[in-house]
Amino acid sequence: MKKILYVAHCLLNPSAKLQSDEASLAAEDKLRKEVLVKAIQQDIHIAQLPCPEFTLYGPRRWGHVKDQFNNPFYKKHCVSILTPILDEMEAYYEEKSLFEIIGIIGVDGSPSCGVDCTYRSECWLGEFDGRKRPIEEDLKTIERVDERGVFMAVLEDELKKRQLDIPLVGLFAPEKEKVLSLFD
Repeated sequence: MKKILYVAHCLLNPSAKLQSDEASLAAEDKLRKEVLVKAIQQDIHIAQLPCPEFTLYGPRRWGHVKDQFNNPFYKKHCVSILTPILDEMEAYYEEKSLFEIIGIIGVDGSPSCGVDCTYRSECWLGEFDGRKRPIEEDLKTIERVDERGVFMAVLEDELKKRQLDIPLVGLFAPEKEKVLSLFD
């Protein structure tokens, strides 16, 4: 039986991530490589999910919080890019004697691909020009919450509609055992 693992786009293509300080991503990158090597060593086939942020905004985008993506337009975009992947998952899922989808890995903290946590703030409205308060004050309102990012929430809903029971796990460097448990 062939085992399949679906992963957030940036696990295979870190260039799709929001541009940021390389040092701040070091722990996540180390765990990303550990997960991919473990999958390859165990002969687990890896399938890449699309990146909703990249496919909507490209590489030159600002950082966002969940509240900015939590709207019908972004969710519709997520469903649109997920539909062929969900069809693929369903085809594999129905052939249980040949394939096992062991899980889906997201990236915790992401406003899109967070599985167990993401970041929220309600202060992100309007132009940068003519702001009533400094941007630094708005940045202080960002808080970590134990919720799915928008893309993973949409994916979970679509999996339920199709009755596909596939675990979602978040890659989160401080809690690496969570994602490595897929390989037990």
